[in-house]
Amino acid sequence: MENTALDSKDASWLEKSEDIFFEYLVHDGYYYVPIEEELTETNLDSRLGVVNRIGEWEEFKEGDTSFYVPGSTYYLIKGVPDKNKIAIEIVRKEIKKYQVLEKGHPIPK
Repeated sequence: MENTALDSKDASWLEKSEDIFFEYLVHDGYYYVPIEEELTETNLDSRLGVVNRIGEWEEFKEGDTSFYVPGSTYYLIKGVPDKNKIAIEIVRKEIKKYQVLEKGHPIPK
């Protein structure tokens, strides 16, 4: 079942909901949101970019995020067409893992 909030051009789905702010990464003109899926390094393809800044902005740029640490690298995933999902590295206490992000809403222009 598709989430119709993600299908509309209205970005209000990013606003505060039930006291939780949505986590996202901006890539290639779209918001990418985390899903309950992790990968190992062997599933990664080429590097797409690096998180540049964290916070809320009037104008969103490549690598902007509401959650991930600046300097975190994000990647294509092997075998995933059209960048429907990408992965971002998560480093905590010297343990590195990769969180899957799913392509969501286009960035409003």
